Amino acid sequence: MYDWSFGSSDVEYADLSSLEDYADTFDGDRLKGLIFHVSRCGSTALANAFRPVNRTLVISESGVLTRLVRVDNLNKLVIPSSRRACLARGFLGAVLKEHPGRNIVIKFPSLVSSNIAAVREMFPDIRWCFSSRRPSDIFTSLERAPSGWLRSLMSDRLRSAEAASHRGDHVNIRERCAPLLTTYFRNAIANADKYASFLDYEDFGQQSVSAIVYSFLNLEPDAAYDAAIHNSLASYSKSLEKKPFVPEPSTGMGVTGIRELDEAYDDYRSFIRHFAERHIGAPGVC
Repeated sequence: MYDWSFGSSDVEYADLSSLEDYADTFDGDRLKGLIFHVSRCGSTALANAFRPVNRTLVISESGVLTRLVRVDNLNKLVIPSSRRACLARGFLGAVLKEHPGRNIVIKFPSLVSSNIAAVREMFPDIRWCFSSRRPSDIFTSLERAPSGWLRSLMSDRLRSAEAASHRGDHVNIRERCAPLLTTYFRNAIANADKYASFLDYEDFGQQSVSAIVYSFLNLEPDAAYDAAIHNSLASYSKSLEKKPFVPEPSTGMGVTGIRELDEAYDDYRSFIRHFAERHIGAPGVC
């Protein structure tokens, strides 16, 4: 939530020992849940549903936390996971100094879904949800309006192509994203445990979102909370106009034609279906 200030000329930098001090005093019980996702799957609407609950702080796609948890994004610096975890707790402790939150829920950018195991090691025994969507529909959405992270990746790829061939070949979004999505689905399966829940776009709705909110925050179903969650879904933050979040219908294409990705998603859907059957009655398992 402080990322915007880093480019300002009046920023004062403190020694990392300050974060270590905050880490020592951070109450880990306040961290209630983690949201991983594949992009364009309703994860923002899910995160927003936590905000109406009293004294619940949602930290959404923080650049600071992202750099700490992505093992491939620290300029090749080798930093032990224990050190990363300490700095991450320190960041959360510093945030709580400004916001007296009773609960914290973290929504990571989709790229962090490549590092689910590392994040779970940093924050063990915390409930987490993987928000997903059919890959062919993700591609349709990204091709209509590429995300910022995707535009950045594609720009880097284009510059490399221009330098190598001087042709500036078009970079296909599907080619670029397929390995990422395949990794995300495989990681979700590999890391599933008793703290996990899954929310596929086809199952997105008031009931499934409420179940995850209640599960993360250890709340009993309540009419007031139901109404608050309903209101949060009725005013989607990514829209310039006030309008409800309504999941788009599937394109009906079903498959992408990229064998490894289609197989990964089929395996994932089969896995979460059986996972739900094994955890029947458990809140937040969709």
